[in-house]
Parts: sequence; structure tokens; C-alpha cells
Amino acid sequence: IATLCGVLAAAALILAGARLTLKRLEGSFDGRIYPHVFALDVAVGGLTPEEAGQALAAAAALAEPATVTLRDGEVSWSYAGADLGVQYDVDGAVAAAMLVGRGPGSWTAHLAAWLRRQDVGPVWRVDSAVARPILQGLASRTGVAPREASLRLEGGKLVAVPGGAGRVLDIEATLARLADAVRNHTGDVQVDLVFRAIPPQVADARPALAQAEPMLRSRLVLTAYDAVEDRSYSWAIDRAAIVGWLRVAPGEKGQGAAVQADRQAVRATLARLAAGLGEGRGLRLEEASDQVLKALAAGGGTVRLYLTHPPRSHTVEAGEALDDIAAQYGMPPALVAEANPGVDPVALRPGQTLIIPPVDVLLPNMPVAQKRVVISLSEQRLRAYENGQLRWEWPCSTGAAATPTLPGTFQVLHKVENAYARPWRIWMPHFLSLCPAGSGCDQGIHGLPASSGGARLWGGYLGEPVSFGSIVLGEEEAETLYEWAEVGVPVVIQP
Repeated sequence: IATLCGVLAAAALILAGARLTLKRLEGSFDGRIYPHVFALDVAVGGLTPEEAGQALAAAAALAEPATVTLRDGEVSWSYAGADLGVQYDVDGAVAAAMLVGRGPGSWTAHLAAWLRRQDVGPVWRVDSAVARPILQGLASRTGVAPREASLRLEGGKLVAVPGGAGRVLDIEATLARLADAVRNHTGDVQVDLVFRAIPPQVADARPALAQAEPMLRSRLVLTAYDAVEDRSYSWAIDRAAIVGWLRVAPGEKGQGAAVQADRQAVRATLARLAAGLGEGRGLRLEEASDQVLKALAAGGGTVRLYLTHPPRSHTVEAGEALDDIAAQYGMPPALVAEANPGVDPVALRPGQTLIIPPVDVLLPNMPVAQKRVVISLSEQRLRAYENGQLRWEWPCSTGAAATPTLPGTFQVLHKVENAYARPWRIWMPHFLSLCPAGSGCDQGIHGLPASSGGARLWGGYLGEPVSFGSIVLGEEEAETLYEWAEVGVPVVIQP
């Protein structure tokens, strides 16, 4: 027994000495990494954190992170770790090295750390400035917009289609998950993307059914008239097309559901109709969209749309003058010159390309499809048509050789009971203006003019080209036409 007690006492003294030695050793390494510690096979034992960081810098720059695969279910994208911003974390490795022998554990475990090599495992970090743009790119590919509740026709019956949630990539949460996954990795890493659900604004469209039904019962007919071709177009908009315009939106104060006609959907329908017109013709889509939406809100009806025409081009040939070119296209020369600001109108060169404005500049008002005036320069006759039938035919006088009447397609722009032509000092009764301001064209239709002294001019010359450019009718005929032709009536002047 005495021997055993002696052994135990000796052992206790040895252990006490070992603990005291360990304390002294730990004290001597205060602020330094304990001996035999390695990171990236670099000995960092005995170094301060700053010295260890400097010692690891070169090896850290050569450290290659493993491949990182980002997953969205069965779909995945693989990146070299460096391309995703994965870098060796020198500061993290130094902090881990400082903990060797200092963390929780028995004093014997701490003592053992002094006696053999201790390797700090790999420590990696993610540079969010590098990873974030990649995740933003994935967000645009993986995001799903919420499906709003909608309406559709099934067998001719209007039904409500429920909405559904969408999703968006949660970039910050995915960055955090990526950082956790690569922190101490030793092989390839797989990370599931983190998504956040996006609810629809309206999940249930059933409350909107009652509001939508009257809109679907609307009879909506769109018409357009080509004043150049004297051709009318008509489109009946059916229930299926109108349903395609309707969108279900949150109701008042966010409660329930309400129906709205989507302007872009209406515009898309109009664009398809315009494309079918051919030859570059179209519709004023913004104006037409407003008209259709207004008619739909009012319960339907017939909507007259403005049909547009394209600009044209002309290649100048030798000997051509601007006035001659403009006449070919029925366009006032001043408007052709205005459309070509970089061209000298009195010094045209063969091969030059001129822009010819669209005929729409002469037809600013909605053309009246039911009425039409046709003037023949060769016959010196004016014919008025209504609903395709000849209403009147009268002799007229157009411009003399020095002041010719410009052929083309025009329309009644405004009406003046008795207009005064200052250049010629004459009064023109029942004047129908045909040329827009600034066009350099002053022609119109009117009765026999009167001089400043009251004398009637050209009374015996009807049927002969004697005017200053306007189309002259007899007094009664001019008054009749003046009362009949409203603004917008097309006037076609033929050679």
C-alpha cells in the first residue's frame, strides 16, 4: 500500500509539473500561434496573426477552389469556384490556426497539440461582388412570374381561371447558402438555389365574371377608309378577341376583383389588323387604342379608325425639277422640300433620293367615307358622289397654265362662307379649303370670285382653265356643294 501511494504521489507531481509547464508555454506564446501548426502546408506556428497572414499569402493565391454546381431541381449550372468568387480565406485560416490548442477541451488535449503537427483544414470565402452578377443572371432565367387570375371562354361560356404563385431567386439567401457550403469544403460543392414565392395580385377571378359579361355582349365593329383607293375596311370584334383584352385586377381597396381592358392587348390586336392592310398602310395605333377602349367602356358600337399611308421615295433623274416630281405624287412642292432639308430644291442632282411625304399630310382629318368629290382637269368637270352614287356633275374652271391646279388626293380642311385671296384681291364665295397651312398650296373650291369692286370674274369661262389655281363653280353649284360637303370629305383631282 505504501508503494502504491508513493507511485500515485509521484504521478500527481508529474502531472502538476506538466500542467505548470503547459501554462508557462501558453504564456510564452501569448498573441502567437502555437508550434507545429500548418495551413496550406505552410508552417505558421510561432507567428503572430499578421505574420501568419503574410506567410500564407503566396500559397493562398495559388489555392484552387473546387467546382461549384448550382441546382434548381433537375437543372444545374456548374462553375469553376474562382469564377463564382470562391477564394481562400486567409483571415479565416489564421483565426482557425490561433484556436489550435486554445479551444474547449482538457488540458491534456491542449498539451497533445504541442507535441504533434496540427493542420488547419481548408477555409474558403465567397466574394459576393463576383457571385452576385452570376446569380442575377440566373434569376432572370429561373424566375417565374405569378400567374394572375384570368377569364376565358370554354365552349362559349365565360369561366374564371385561378391565379398561381410565381417565384424569384432569393440572391442574398443563396449567397449565404453558398458561403456556408464552401466554407470548409474539400471536394466539389453542390448548392440548391433559394427561391422566394411571389403571390398573384388576384388569385380568384370569379368575382369579376358579372362585370365582364356585359363587356362581352358589346357589339364592336372597327372600320377604316382608304381615301386614296376609295376602299372601306370593316372588322367585327368577336367575344374571343374581347376576352383576350380583359385583365383581372384587384378590386376597390384591394378587395375582390375587377375587370379592365388592357391597352397593350388592344393595341396588339390593332397592329395585327393594320399589318393585314398591306402596301405599307396602317393605323394610328395609339389613337385607335383610345377609340376602342372608349367604345368598349360605352357598351360597344362602330369605331372609325384613321388609315395611314407610308412615305415614298423618288430617285432624281436628269432634267427633273422639284415641282415636276411633286406633281407626280400629288404633293405640294413646299411639303416635298420640307421633307428633304438637306437638298437644294433648285439644284437637284441625278441620283439623289428624295423623301415624298405620305399623303396623310394632306388628309389630317378623319376622311368621310360616304362622300367623295372628283375633279377632272382634262374634262374641266366636277363630280360629287354619295354612297357610291353620282349626286351632281358640273362644269368647273381650274388653274390656268401660269397657275395650274395641283392634282392629287385632298380633303375639305375647313369652310369659309366668303374667303379673301389677298394676292389677287378677290373674294371667293363658299370656299372649301383643300391645302394645309404652310404647304405653299392655296387651292380650294369656290364660286365665281368677285373683285374688290364687286364685279364677278370668269362668268363666261366655266369649263375652261382660267383660275389662279382653285376650282371654280357657278354660284348655285358652289353653294350646293358648300352645304353638302363637311370637313373631311375627300377631294380627288385627276389630270
